[in-house]
Amino acid sequence: MKTFENRDALFRNTLIAAALAAALGAAGLACADTGDTGDTAVPQPQGDGGGAATTDVAISAQVRARYMAEDSLKESSISVTTTDGVVTLAGTLANAESMRIAIELAKGIAGVKSVDTSGLSSSGG
Repeated sequence: MKTFENRDALFRNTLIAAALAAALGAAGLACADTGDTGDTAVPQPQGDGGGAATTDVAISAQVRARYMAEDSLKESSISVTTTDGVVTLAGTLANAESMRIAIELAKGIAGVKSVDTSGLSSSGG
């Protein structure tokens, strides 16, 4: 059983690292220099729209990582999306306590303005 536990931890850590790498990669793309030499006009992003999208990706990745690390949520299937700092959760959890934990973990991420739980339900008491 020890090998299985190590493999499970390795898999979880790999997923967390992949999610964070994807979020950081998106941040790098949003901030990358276009290499424009002046020969062609390349539209440049205006405002904070790109930054908000990168932050939303990072928030969703952090919420998912916390859910994977939480024992009471490992058996749950929770969809996480973030738009302008509002985290939307959808799925079915084992009980009301698991739902409370999922909400609190999402609220604890920096940059989260609110958590929409209209898509969450619990299958038990």
